[in-house]
Amino acid sequence: MSLRLLRLLPSLLLASVGLLSTISGAQAEVSQVMVAVEGMTCPFCSFGVAKRLKKVTGVEDIHVDTDLGLATVTAAAGESIDLPQVPEAVKSAGFTPGVVRIIAIGTLQMEEGQIYLRLRNQEQILRLSDSSSIASERLLSLMQENADVEVTGTWNAAGTDKLSELKLEAVKIL
Repeated sequence: MSLRLLRLLPSLLLASVGLLSTISGAQAEVSQVMVAVEGMTCPFCSFGVAKRLKKVTGVEDIHVDTDLGLATVTAAAGESIDLPQVPEAVKSAGFTPGVVRIIAIGTLQMEEGQIYLRLRNQEQILRLSDSSSIASERLLSLMQENADVEVTGTWNAAGTDKLSELKLEAVKIL
């Protein structure tokens, strides 16, 4: 991971804490995506990235910060951002996507000893990964309540079209 990305992570964490308190359960399944954009150095670069991100399904608002090398995409009310399209849009703008952090809403379920987040009204599921036994106990407890939850974490695109992994950072019940 580059030094620039390591410096960026605390800012991302602080931003997500504030965002978690403002997102309601009535919003999208993938309500926000924050992607590091490597190689973006000027306003023209950020314009090109924003132009490509506007074409991603479900997007309403885009904020690109050239200094931080970060693009934040927010879903339209009642919509869901098509997660795999975000890094593809960054690539099509001529840049390399870095760390992808998301805020997603869904229900927890367990299959074959793994905990998953099933995105509301979608076929896509995210395998949740966390090494903490306390987090796993909390997830199991929330799963038994069968309530919608909002999850924040780092997305790993490796997997199939319908299954990918989310390294869990925060979870709250809606």
